[in-house]
This record gives sequence, C-alpha cells and structure tokens, in this order.
Amino acid sequence: MRHRLARLIDRIAPPASGNRTAAAANGGEQHDAAAAPVLPHHLLVVAPDTHRADQLISDLAFLFQGRRDLPEVVHFPAWEVLPFDLVSPTVEVSAVRSSALYSLMSGRRSIVVTTVDGLLQKIVPPADLRQSIHRIQTGM
Repeated sequence: MRHRLARLIDRIAPPASGNRTAAAANGGEQHDAAAAPVLPHHLLVVAPDTHRADQLISDLAFLFQGRRDLPEVVHFPAWEVLPFDLVSPTVEVSAVRSSALYSLMSGRRSIVVTTVDGLLQKIVPPADLRQSIHRIQTGM
C-alpha cells in the first residue's frame, strides 16, 4: 500500500531539482519518477461515502502539509438532502460546493474529492457561475 502511495505522490509532484529517481518506502525499491506521467490539471476522486471522503481529505492534508508543489485538495460534498424534500441544503454545504467550483475555475491544479451522490447532483453551468462572481478588494 505504501509503495502505491509513494508512486501516486511522485506522479502528482515529481521529485524536484534533478533527482529523477524516487525510493519507495517498500524495501528501498527504486522506480523512475520521470517515466511516470504527471497527473492532469485536475484529478477527480470519488469516495464510496462521506466518511471515507472526509478521511481521504484529512489524509491528503497530512501528507501534503508544507508542500507547495502539490495540487490543492478540494472537497465537493453532496447536498445530503433527498431530491424532493422540502428542506434546502445547508448554507455550509452550499458554500463548500460553490468554493470548490470556483477553485476549479481558477486554473490551479487540484484533487477534487467527492462521493457518488455529490457527483450526481446538478451544478450551476460554468458560464452562469463566471457571470455571478464579483471580486471585492480594498484600496484602488
């Protein structure tokens, strides 16, 4: 398991400054990180449930701490309400989903963690989201 994780991290952020070979924690086995393709701009990870998505986000945050060369970990939660309920999604969940969509539009590399439910729920079309963004800043 640890060997696979080391290879995944090498694919996300290849070793810097000419050190093209990474050692896996598994018995010192060597593999060429330059030969491994670097992951695309965004990586989507679909967890089987909310608990596992939260655990994965926590694990990635621990592994990526202090590393600026790694992509941002973005949580895209499910609404956690049934489609025809008279209850709206919570403000917190709506804010996290909106923040995740904004992060994807920003152009930064990211790992998006969601569940099947989160993936199946409708979102605002990208053009509409772009038009609804208003930047507010101090000074001018």
